[in-house]
Amino acid sequence: GVGRKDCQQAIAKAAQWALSCRNDDGGFGHFPGSPSDADAVYFQVGTQVMAGILKPAEPLPKDPHLLSWGHFMPLRAKKEPDPLRIQTASWVSSLAFQPGSSRLAAGCGDNTFQVWNGENKPLDVLSGHHDVVAAVTFAPQLNQLASGSYDMTANIWDLDRRAVVHRLKGHRGPVLCLAYLSANRLATGSVDGTIKFWNVKTGECTQTLQGHKSWVNSLTVDPMKSRIVSGSSDGTVKIWSIDSGKPLADIPATSAEVRSVAVSPDGQYLAAGLRYGNAKL
Repeated sequence: GVGRKDCQQAIAKAAQWALSCRNDDGGFGHFPGSPSDADAVYFQVGTQVMAGILKPAEPLPKDPHLLSWGHFMPLRAKKEPDPLRIQTASWVSSLAFQPGSSRLAAGCGDNTFQVWNGENKPLDVLSGHHDVVAAVTFAPQLNQLASGSYDMTANIWDLDRRAVVHRLKGHRGPVLCLAYLSANRLATGSVDGTIKFWNVKTGECTQTLQGHKSWVNSLTVDPMKSRIVSGSSDGTVKIWSIDSGKPLADIPATSAEVRSVAVSPDGQYLAAGLRYGNAKL
């Protein structure tokens, strides 16, 4: 606001609201009464600094990563690289092992995904998206991989040819999660709240599942390949029929967000990872 009175009044009002989000543990929530977390502290303390209630650290810390996006990362003494530690050029959003293989794929924040073979040098670094790669998964049986991106598309890759076979377009938000229903069918989940089924051979969208009220963050298929499970920021877990695409169950898991879901190998148990550090079985 460069000193404009109306802007300063608005910032002061925002700072007072941010103070009302403080909790007895000394931290801040995203809104009054919500649990403290690092993201909220980052935003609410930043508001206090903008309003002049708090002063910025002076001098700044030697390692500015301590103040990076919503996280407080402890300093670690530098040492020789761990041979089991895979180094990437950017942050890692997702990981997937290839069935029956030691190959590992990593989706990265630099719009690429990398394929590794148990060593600290990638076999391949493949680029075909225009934004962060949010999800990767290998196809069963075929030497094929699917990637989902913030650019609102998913790609089907032929790893032998290092080429995109199909670029799947149709979502109205970033594609956050993927799951193969079979060797020839892929499911994608998006920020737009939908799940789409795709024919891998043709690249055609065969069905769109609607029912979530917010982001679809995670997808997993049960061992019998008859049901697909989705976790959403609307706080629910939904179970769908793969054959019909119809909902089979709607589980209210949390008042926050469901970030991840997994089914046990015997198909009897479902796990949901929730925001604020909880998991439910």
